[in-house]
Amino acid sequence: MSRRLATDQEQTRLAQELAELRQLFAALVENSPVGIAVVGSRQLRVKWGNEAYRQGLNHPEEHPSLNDLPLEEIVPGADASGLADLIRQVAASGHPYVDPQYRLTSFTRGETWWQLALVPIPGAEAEPEVMMLALDVSQAVAARRAAEEEGRRLRAILDHTPSAIYLKDLQGRLILVNQVMEKIFARPAEWFLGQDASALFATRDLADEVRANDQQVLQTGTPMSFEEVVLQEDGPHTYISTKFPLRDAEGGVYALGGISTD
Repeated sequence: MSRRLATDQEQTRLAQELAELRQLFAALVENSPVGIAVVGSRQLRVKWGNEAYRQGLNHPEEHPSLNDLPLEEIVPGADASGLADLIRQVAASGHPYVDPQYRLTSFTRGETWWQLALVPIPGAEAEPEVMMLALDVSQAVAARRAAEEEGRRLRAILDHTPSAIYLKDLQGRLILVNQVMEKIFARPAEWFLGQDASALFATRDLADEVRANDQQVLQTGTPMSFEEVVLQEDGPHTYISTKFPLRDAEGGVYALGGISTD
């Protein structure tokens, strides 16, 4: 009798712990910034969705709940984009699908990008279900594209100026050069990376002079101009080199820039 009582008490305790875990999981899911929805893979209707997913709808105020909404309602263009087919494939294969940048163009707010994961849910025999996890990364994608475009514009300016342009780290090693530098030294851009003055200048005196000029700019923190000589195939060339410190957001110097004109 006492053993049965102990067993009943243990089962009661386990049931309580399981109920608490379910409540905790439900709270985590409902308050997650990631949109989470469960979709039936045959009828393609939502079985359940959290608040973050509801807020991602075109008109969330029209849908206080996602339950029983068609997939096309929560993801406009799901058929055209191939999402519906992906859900069916995940349910049939039992293997999850992950895409860090899934593109959709059918939302009223325009092109959107999502971190998307589709996870099969085991045990739903009547209609296999798939959990969708979606995080809107449109702003991050737009920021990256803007940075890439700015980089292309700056690269075009660097490569079409008649002056040699370069950046060096605080140890005097090159981290960027333009096409004029490649022509002057008859080397590809990749060769320059990590090279210092001793690799560029024919004599130790010239290299030491360039290093001293660089250090003067870094120590004073002010732009300066110098005459510097480079021995090229047709003889020595004198360059007017304007050098300046590059500063980070806190004002600290992290690199040296230079523009040298023959």
